[in-house]
Amino acid sequence: MRKISYALFLILFFSSLIFALGEESSPVSIKLKVTASVANIRNGPSLNNKIIMQVKAGTALKATEKQGSWYFVTLSRQGIEPALRGYIHQSIVAVIFESESIPEPSKADPEEHPIEKISPPISEKKPEPEPEPKLEPPQYPKNVHSNKMYIRASYSMGFLEETSSKTWQETIYHETASASVSYNIKKGNFFSAAFGYRVYGPISLELGIDITSRNMDGTYSASIPHPLLFGLLRDGEGIESYELSENSIFLNLVYSFRSGRFGLDFSAGPAYILSKAKIISGINYNDTYPYNSVTLSTNSTDVSKNVLGFNGGVNVLFYLTENFAIDLNGHYLSGKTDFETGTAVPGHKITLGGLRAGAGLKIQF
Repeated sequence: MRKISYALFLILFFSSLIFALGEESSPVSIKLKVTASVANIRNGPSLNNKIIMQVKAGTALKATEKQGSWYFVTLSRQGIEPALRGYIHQSIVAVIFESESIPEPSKADPEEHPIEKISPPISEKKPEPEPEPKLEPPQYPKNVHSNKMYIRASYSMGFLEETSSKTWQETIYHETASASVSYNIKKGNFFSAAFGYRVYGPISLELGIDITSRNMDGTYSASIPHPLLFGLLRDGEGIESYELSENSIFLNLVYSFRSGRFGLDFSAGPAYILSKAKIISGINYNDTYPYNSVTLSTNSTDVSKNVLGFNGGVNVLFYLTENFAIDLNGHYLSGKTDFETGTAVPGHKITLGGLRAGAGLKIQF
């Protein structure tokens, strides 16, 4: 009796086990069709299982069993043995044919049957063309052109020295007397001051003044006829010291270049020269009995002349600090004018300015 009871218990136990397994996994024969663009086939019935293959939309699959919301499918690949087997979720396939009815998956909780999100295949991205380099304005070294304004002051000596001579004749004692005036114009001394404003990059406009003075010696001589004896000439001569001033206003365009502590400024532009000089306007003679000699004296007058000229040159700079430099310079000022007396004494054409060189300071701010 005990053996019969034990046998019945075993029969009931295995029957219950088979019934329970039948609920979890149902052997079926179903034809499926993939509806997603790309579907994942995994090695187990869970999103946590590894993807073993991807299939495209329209691929036919054969399912042999279903576990929950997952189909166990077989996929025969052409020329490859054995066939691929794995699991695919019911949400991304459509049933084409089934041999027996299959219970619908539970709809109680959407979280129990998550719909797998299928990512489209990653296409190879074409490299984007590199943008064309932008043309940038020229960059200047730091502190070279960072200051908008500057002032400079310098002292220089001129190299121009010239001589001008004029002769003329007059009638004295019914005979012809001759006279001459010569000027020896010495080298000048120049004091310059300028204010500059940077308009773009290395280009600046510079407005400045030159204050110049030049000494000149006026030598005069005359041959005066004798008042009593015909054809007898008496000679006399003398010398006077005068001063020629050549003050000018200039407007230069300046190009600046700097490398470290050294720099160069190239400048050129018009100059308006205001000149003034005292010149000989007449020669007087004085003779006394027995008229063997003659004494000469002169009349002089101030003559002012303004002339448009040219100013240009180069400044060599050595920077003691970023904004303070020693300035060694060479410049050329050109201009010519006639100093007319308005009398019988002829005027003189005098060259103004000339080449000069000197030293000074430049301050940027």
